[in-house]
Amino acid sequence: MTLFALASSQGSPGVTATAMGLAAAWRSTTGRDVLVVEADPDGGVLASRFEELRADRTLADVAVDVRRAFDIDAVLESARHVWGGVPVVVAPPSAEQTHSALTAGGDRLASGLAAVDGLDVLVDVGRLTARSPALHLARRAVATIFVTTPTFEAAASLGARMPELTAHGCDPALVLVGDQPYGSADFERAVGVPLLGVLPHEPRAAAVFAGGPGSERQLRRSLLWRSLVDLASRLVAHVPTPTEAPVELRPLRDDADADHDHAGAEA
Repeated sequence: MTLFALASSQGSPGVTATAMGLAAAWRSTTGRDVLVVEADPDGGVLASRFEELRADRTLADVAVDVRRAFDIDAVLESARHVWGGVPVVVAPPSAEQTHSALTAGGDRLASGLAAVDGLDVLVDVGRLTARSPALHLARRAVATIFVTTPTFEAAASLGARMPELTAHGCDPALVLVGDQPYGSADFERAVGVPLLGVLPHEPRAAAVFAGGPGSERQLRRSLLWRSLVDLASRLVAHVPTPTEAPVELRPLRDDADADHDHAGAEA
């Protein structure tokens, strides 16, 4: 059905938790099946965080398989299940192994996953640049969703990176975690790509989605869960479109700086 890539900005946290949280909400929200693929070239973390995912099959094995021929059944056989039956293909913990797997089989895997019928795919591509071996997956995705906090540093990094990624065939979009220090509308205009949603900053709930302790009952009462349900619906229903031209975002200053400037102006 549809391939979505989830990416980070400058190593900002939240991508893995967002991918797993979306997967948890996906089927009950959209009525569609979903597969999660961990494809962060810096190496995987899910196998060490979820006991259910500690298996002998990883993305490295899938990359070898798809070089011969893409077979979604073989990919699913390499997946293990969490969240009541969500299949997850984990990356090796070694950055070298994951990087090699994506270099060798990333293109074939991307084209195969993008063409699968009856299955949506969420791919965690980590910190994405034009030189990343995970770029094959991002280029095949209907949207490459950057999960980030709305800081000046993130806006500057993403704003500089977007033209090159777009030139390589990516269709970028944003999901923000929290609305501080910049508002969502200002951040969206500064980066110049569509905003798909804002997730609340709830570290304890996010940690559970990333493999930390906690109960499903607690998660389903959280604002983060309700926001992920809404985001899943938006992703299925909406393909991002370009927004207005970027605007300049200035670094925030504290009150002391503002008082000093005001006093200087009066002098």
